[in-house]
Amino acid sequence: MVDFEQEYAQAVEAGRLAAVQEPRAVSARYSRNRGLIVVSLANGSELGVPARLVQGLADASAAARAEIVISPTGYGLHWPRL
Repeated sequence: MVDFEQEYAQAVEAGRLAAVQEPRAVSARYSRNRGLIVVSLANGSELGVPARLVQGLADASAAARAEIVISPTGYGLHWPRL
């Protein structure tokens, strides 16, 4: 017989661990003076990528680069103006 309460508790714990261990974006910004898209991750890491190397951002304005939306899962970034 399946213990649904135990399965549920295990799934909740797995989700909690994933939220703090997996590299999910919690914030993102455009550093105009450095030309970088800077993404802060849930695991405490920070990643900077030259905007010119990101598809669609090479010719974008600074204002368009600066408006970044993080997907609800934290796995994707979106630039609404582009």
